[in-house]
Amino acid sequence: MKKLTLLAIFLLLCMPMNAFAEYVSVEKLTDTYCLRGNGELVKYRDTENNMLKRIAVNVVDFNASVYITADGGLYTMSGEKLAENAKKAVPRAIYTDGTYNGEYAYISADNSLVLPAADGYPERKICSGVSQSYGNLVIKQDGTASALIWESGAAVEKELVKNAAALTGEEGEYLILDAENTCWYVPIAAGKLSADYEVLKLEENVTFCSGTIDGIVSGGSWSEYDRRALASGNVVRTVKAANILFAYGDHIVINTGRTFGCWYNGKVNTLVANVREAFQYERGSMNGYFLDQADTLYRNEQDGNLLTSTEVASPIYSIQLGGDGWCIAADQTGILYGIDKATGFGTGKIEENTGVVMVELPINHKTVDIFMNGEKITLTRRIIERDGRTLYPLREMCELLGAEASWDDSEKTAQVTLNGNVVKFKAGNGAYELNGERHLMDAVSIIDTLTQSTYVPLRYIAEALGFEVNWTGGYTENTIMITAAQ
Repeated sequence: MKKLTLLAIFLLLCMPMNAFAEYVSVEKLTDTYCLRGNGELVKYRDTENNMLKRIAVNVVDFNASVYITADGGLYTMSGEKLAENAKKAVPRAIYTDGTYNGEYAYISADNSLVLPAADGYPERKICSGVSQSYGNLVIKQDGTASALIWESGAAVEKELVKNAAALTGEEGEYLILDAENTCWYVPIAAGKLSADYEVLKLEENVTFCSGTIDGIVSGGSWSEYDRRALASGNVVRTVKAANILFAYGDHIVINTGRTFGCWYNGKVNTLVANVREAFQYERGSMNGYFLDQADTLYRNEQDGNLLTSTEVASPIYSIQLGGDGWCIAADQTGILYGIDKATGFGTGKIEENTGVVMVELPINHKTVDIFMNGEKITLTRRIIERDGRTLYPLREMCELLGAEASWDDSEKTAQVTLNGNVVKFKAGNGAYELNGERHLMDAVSIIDTLTQSTYVPLRYIAEALGFEVNWTGGYTENTIMITAAQ
């Protein structure tokens, strides 16, 4: 039995860290979480050891604060159960009276909009017969769009538009789109009407709306609205460009010939043809990303009046979200990518003049828990996959093990010393040296192009320095135990 146990441990150590990997499509995506086609909710930003973390399974919907499972359970992202009959999560938080977290709101199985019991507050039913909810707007099952105005600790419904189809906008500038493609402006901020009117007809014949009044296209025209006039109940617009198909934010547009252009110097300046999707990531600038009909992703950057469009990656299926200067993209296999400025994924600081880079963020990874002599440790640099093996940052692992690491740039070799032992890892080499003796590895040491750090398999670092390593693969997580040799 002892021999079988030792054999099993040996086989586990030799297995690729992603032996249970399987790529699954992305159904819904935000800047922190994604819902996979198999019902897994995964967190991929700001996670321990910079590895993707499974939050829950059998998930049907989520927002930034809660998720809903197939059996109707409503849970916080930490796993606290809040309700049992949930159907939809509210995509934009409801402003209540400033003392309650409206992000927990949900539409129940009986189509009521509900605030669950949380943070010391009791459950509160806000209104019934709801089919859609967005911030302080709702669409009732009969198609009526209403505003939820907070007065004396309770929501008062104010009917606004009949035959409503969609809700969007931002704080202070909510929008309702009706079934006749008319866009209505609703001035709500902090749960109150911020003007003397409840709703204002903004545009008819709306063909595209990216979510704000800066992204509305009506009859092929893209306009700028006088916000001071809107505050007084008047619609004053200036047509900025005609023959526009899509408008993203206030500077990036695609015309009816699918040519990508940016607004500056009082006109649309065209840059690239055959574009099918785009977005602006910095309001008031031409900085953004766009995807052409050939599935090639470009990044557009502004420096004064100079615009530069750089090819980033191909093939990309969709650019589903952008923010903080980076882009989240997905290919047809469901693999996620962080494009440029992806420091939120633990790729480390992108050095000046590094250029445009693409970081693969495969959504199949499980949580990796690392324990050093029984104490859980967290790495500050990302863990990466290469050719079926998991690689770890050499210098950081050495520091955690109490070793010293140095780098010989001319030889592209990292040298590690501890207790008189000297270990060398040469970038691009499938072997390492221990006190001058050569040992083979089943992986190759690499230099990560983003962080300029040396990466090697963790087991070879630790064992070469006299530590014992045990790796256990589980269904939802992998566990690595590192202990000092007796």
